[in-house]
This record gives sequence, structure tokens and C-alpha cells, in this order.
Amino acid sequence: MDEIKKITNSKVKSFLTQFLTNRNINIEFYKRVPEDKLDFRMVDNPDRKADSIRESLGHQIGAERDYVIALETGKLEFVSGDDKNLKSLSREEALQRLQELDKKLIEELSNDDIANKLIIVPWSQERTRKL
Repeated sequence: MDEIKKITNSKVKSFLTQFLTNRNINIEFYKRVPEDKLDFRMVDNPDRKADSIRESLGHQIGAERDYVIALETGKLEFVSGDDKNLKSLSREEALQRLQELDKKLIEELSNDDIANKLIIVPWSQERTRKL
């Protein structure tokens, strides 16, 4: 993504480049799965039920959305990962949402003062910064 060039903090740029490189492996997988197979579950029995491929993609969208919101608000809350609407999108809709979120994430991380951003995280009452 050319938008990454807007990020001035080298640590943030390195993190995001690695994140998007690894996540693109998932995107390539989702692009190759036929639409009629997105609801397949590797494990589906009375004792255990895996997310479907579509649900997994929806979860990734939700998690990234939560992180973008945390950058905007200063507080991380994991609320989007179980959003049933995200887990029922078509493949094209889901991939489009991820692309839109990537742009928002890059926009937030392009802030010159991003290294000083403090975020309240669920596992601590103190604001945290890990950049």
C-alpha cells in the first residue's frame, strides 16, 4: 500500500508493514475460497464448533475495527469480533471492509504524534503505549 509512506514513525511503519504482509496471506486465502464454501467448519460436532471461514473473516474485520476505534478514542474495547453482521457478509463485502479499515488504520498511524498516544487496554487500568 502506497499510503504507508505517509507514516513518519519508523517503528510504526515497520509494525504495520509486517502486519499487512502477514494478514495478506489470509486475504489471499479468502479470495480463493468459493463463496459457497465460506460457511464450511473444519470442526462441527456436539462438543466443539469452529468458526466458519466467513465468521473468521468477520472476526478479523471486527478486531481491526476495535483497534482503529481505540486509536481514535484512547480506549481499547473488544466489542466488534462477535458482531453477527460482520460474520454474515459476502466475501466481496468483507474484503472491501478490510480494505477500508486498512486505510483508516494507516490514517490514524500517520499522525506524527502516534508514538505518544496512550491507550487504556482491558488488561490494565493504566494507559499503555507499546510502540
